[in-house]
Amino acid sequence: MARGYERFGTAVVVQASVAIAAAAFSGGTQTEFDKTASGNADGAFSAEIEIDVTAWTADARCEVYQEAKQHDGAGYAFPKLVGSVAVTQVDKYTVIVDGLSEKGLITLKAITTGFTASASFRSIYPADA
Repeated sequence: MARGYERFGTAVVVQASVAIAAAAFSGGTQTEFDKTASGNADGAFSAEIEIDVTAWTADARCEVYQEAKQHDGAGYAFPKLVGSVAVTQVDKYTVIVDGLSEKGLITLKAITTGFTASASFRSIYPADA
């Protein structure tokens, strides 16, 4: 699908602000994304993940992972890397994620240096013809 012919859903916070240590995954309060008909990402093909870095001390990389809901609903599958971005200052960064599972979590990982960040999720849909 070509970018530019899209519409976007409302932003949903999927990772509350949390300090993430170097080489560690984010924890704390996370909200599951849900692509089912009544979910917060109703039918999305892709997502725009916005990472809001509010505390930073040195250049780092933020990796974005998807943890798909297990088919039996008992938990989440092993995290799958779906994107990354260089963190060079306190700012907001975006990552476009394609191939989302039906339900799951978005988890952040700090690489080399820790930082404090939150993340929000906006569904991307094909534009109406």
